[in-house]
Amino acid sequence: MPVHPETIEGPRVVPWEPLGQIEPSKLPAPSEKYPGPWTTYHRGNGHMDVMDAQGRYFAHVYLWDKADWETLETKLVAAQDWNPT
Repeated sequence: MPVHPETIEGPRVVPWEPLGQIEPSKLPAPSEKYPGPWTTYHRGNGHMDVMDAQGRYFAHVYLWDKADWETLETKLVAAQDWNPT
């Protein structure tokens, strides 16, 4: 399995860009730009990639402590429940 899945090709409704490495608390809310549900890929040692619903890698987070893990979990739940309508 590749570390970063290939982007799904096709028309893009909104401008999109990868966010790179950010803190879990700075992950944006799910939106048309970063649609949910999100998935994650664990790299180990607290490093995790976050992909949007189209399989696009958009963020890398480093989870340092329990609060970071809880913040990421909250963001993933919000992305799971995201509805564009």
